[in-house]
Amino acid sequence: MAALLAAALLAASFGCVRILPKDRPDPPAAAVDRHVLCASVKTAEGWADPGPDAAAFSRGSGAAVHSFLELRGVRGRHEAAWRWYGPSGLLLRASDPVAIGEDGRTYARYIAWDKLALHEGREPGFWTVAVLIDGRLASSRSFEVR
Repeated sequence: MAALLAAALLAASFGCVRILPKDRPDPPAAAVDRHVLCASVKTAEGWADPGPDAAAFSRGSGAAVHSFLELRGVRGRHEAAWRWYGPSGLLLRASDPVAIGEDGRTYARYIAWDKLALHEGREPGFWTVAVLIDGRLASSRSFEVR
């Protein structure tokens, strides 16, 4: 019986072993540190700050939702693009790619944003914005349009 118990414990311990690669992969060249959804972005002196993070937005003249990114450790030049999906799940707006960074430079912090106008014709319900960096999904957030 003791041999059976020892064999079972030994077999269970093998399930907990994790083998890591010898070399860890490099961190991403442009990592999203913070993704804020806000009603406005305040710009001043070559920088911008997002308004308060929100989960719901109202439609109306001049109303918008901004998808604001703070990136860290940006090395070199990259491209960001936003995809806005309506409540039905259909892609309703795709931004043009935006350049992030420059070749041969490194940035500790970098910001970028896009906005979706929330005119009265926008469908109410739950929307999703997906952010792609260099064509790969970097972040997504959902929000409600009222």
